[in-house]
Amino acid sequence: MNRYILIINGTPFILKEDCIKNWDEVSLSLKRNDFSGIIRSFSSKFEFTNKAYNLLLNEYRTNYLKANAQIEVYTTDNERNKRFVYGSYLDFGSLEYDDTTVYINAIDNSLAAKLKAKKSTEYEYLVDELKEKKALNYDRLLMQNTYNFDIDNDEYIYPSGTSMSNTNIDVYLVDSNNEVYVDGYVEPYHESDGAFYGNSKGVFMKILALPPHGLYMDLSCDITISSGTGRFEIGYGKTEGGASEGIVDRSHTSGITAGSVYHYEEKGLVLVDPQKNESKKIGMVYRLYVNTAAGVKIRIENFKMAVYYMGKMQSELINVIKPAILLNRLLKSINEEKEGYIGEIDYTGDTRLSSTMIMAAESARGLEKAKIYTSFKKFSDWMESVYGYVPDITENKVVFKKRTSLFHSEVQKRIGYTGDEFKVKVNSSLIYALLRVGYDKQDYDSINGRDEFHFTNEYDTGITITDKALELISPLRADPYGIEFLVSKRGKDTTDNESDNDTFFVGASLNEGSGYYELVREGYSITGIISSSSMFNVMFSPRSIIEANKEYIASFMQSLRFASSSGNSDVVINDISENSDIELAEPLFTVDTLTISTADGGIPSDVNALVEVERNNLLYTCFINELKYKIGHYEGVEYNLQIKSIG
Repeated sequence: MNRYILIINGTPFILKEDCIKNWDEVSLSLKRNDFSGIIRSFSSKFEFTNKAYNLLLNEYRTNYLKANAQIEVYTTDNERNKRFVYGSYLDFGSLEYDDTTVYINAIDNSLAAKLKAKKSTEYEYLVDELKEKKALNYDRLLMQNTYNFDIDNDEYIYPSGTSMSNTNIDVYLVDSNNEVYVDGYVEPYHESDGAFYGNSKGVFMKILALPPHGLYMDLSCDITISSGTGRFEIGYGKTEGGASEGIVDRSHTSGITAGSVYHYEEKGLVLVDPQKNESKKIGMVYRLYVNTAAGVKIRIENFKMAVYYMGKMQSELINVIKPAILLNRLLKSINEEKEGYIGEIDYTGDTRLSSTMIMAAESARGLEKAKIYTSFKKFSDWMESVYGYVPDITENKVVFKKRTSLFHSEVQKRIGYTGDEFKVKVNSSLIYALLRVGYDKQDYDSINGRDEFHFTNEYDTGITITDKALELISPLRADPYGIEFLVSKRGKDTTDNESDNDTFFVGASLNEGSGYYELVREGYSITGIISSSSMFNVMFSPRSIIEANKEYIASFMQSLRFASSSGNSDVVINDISENSDIELAEPLFTVDTLTISTADGGIPSDVNALVEVERNNLLYTCFINELKYKIGHYEGVEYNLQIKSIG
């Protein structure tokens, strides 16, 4: 039995069923959207007559657009215990009436309804209002610093003499094509500045200090000579004299012969070995030369040369925000800046969450009054893709939980079904040919950026009956090089760029000793990149997204064949290659659905638990997708179930 109470400006009035013309259509629905938490909803339109008709019209005529009314629905069980079922304000903006009936919509003022309406609204907040008291000590990435060189001329002639001697190659720095983040180690040099070797050409660089991670060269060119034989060498020596004190390892060749093209190519030539004491090289200069007989014409083509070393810029402090703090600020905005809604994160489902901090791009750049820009949808999509977390929404609380925790293994209800309304259907919208996981690709104008692997990986599922793709792409960025490039712009200018509205996240934990958050690197080994010792956010690789969502993904596909990556796919983390194939097991459910309508009105007390349906000697074990029934005029329960197994 149901009881209806109409509340007019705080005063309750008990209504009989004849006061609600469509009382027999009032219904309740429990629905699981996007395989997250189950949400309860009710009828949205009421038709009031008799006593309720007069009460509502009197309220409207008295207070006009400030009219205030609510409807509450209760049920009573066999012991005459009253249980609250539903309550909602009435929307006088939807009011219609005739001589006997008031037609008015109920306002779904629940948290779920507000989140649905405002989930994509982007809000901006001052970072200072949300930040942790302790900042992140961003200790930087090791960056490759590169000088690129070319040659002034492609032809040289050793002019005089009778013995074999050296012809220096005139090398100059290509100013527009260099990346130098940490300087002070080498000084590029050009002959036009006045040669270190008296008046000789060929000197291209002087060592000012020893780069702690070594100094290296890549060099390639094609050499021809007009007669005889020759050698191509890279030498180094003191600035006072013209003689070389040494020749770079592996650079000495004697294979140049007239009548043929000699292709020289070396990568990673060691100019300064970090494993040796090379302090004597401080102050020395490097030059290129070809050793031939007198009068020999030398031609050099396709010349490419780069000198590089690894280096870190100085550490910077960056303000960071805890995910739960940002979540609750979003809920306050969604609630029109009023308190009352609570946001929580269940950290037990993923250990990475307890050491996750959010960072605004403007904070990385060090801008004053930095802001963070985000929405509930971005936050929710980030939690789902990276951690496999989805929102579980109740009356005034949203808790982000591991998706698997919302699908319980216990059987809550068994239905022996013999009715006619029984249908099993393959949900074709859950069939995918491709899986895309990771992050949106970013374009860096840097050789270092080619190392970035926090982009999108694509896998072939082997399914050919569709061309759809399942995408788990995080709207929050995790690319370390993106952070590094933003931090490197500190103090250079304060104009906005296209990344300033982006939001990043990092793995960081508080070091009580130093009083700062520090990047988490321990526990993760990585190869296939140039800065493995300083790389961070390794735990948030694209492959980790599959691991975080493996049961969910296994519901739609079993075999994943790596197809491509928009970033560096050669990365190996903890001995597992990012570009390896993956086999999935233990699916959360199948793509099949079952619909039935039954007079068995017992609603499961745990709507996340399993429901078993017996039919024709088969047992269908299912999760609830949707359950609905009329609470005014009971006509049975309609189930839409997601089949887990059939046995």
